[in-house]
Amino acid sequence: MYCYEIEKGIPIPDMRRPGNKNGMGRGHKIYPFANMKIGDSFVIPPRNGINYDARRQSMLSSLRKFNKLHKTKIKITSRSSKSGLRVWRIE
Repeated sequence: MYCYEIEKGIPIPDMRRPGNKNGMGRGHKIYPFANMKIGDSFVIPPRNGINYDARRQSMLSSLRKFNKLHKTKIKITSRSSKSGLRVWRIE
């Protein structure tokens, strides 16, 4: 007897995220990269169960997608504190 049950007729989900036609995800739309000038910053507040490294990686992934989609070269730096992960635009 096997541990897993075989199921039939279950469709394979699309690789794109729901509500997004180009498959780029939505992260590049929730962060204010487009409106930031050099020296501007924003805070990503802490969330229970998600560490700052994971939040930073998610945000950096969103920035790479934003730069690719908009053909820009925005560069950022970030620091974690009690208030959250602060992100500055440096270029």
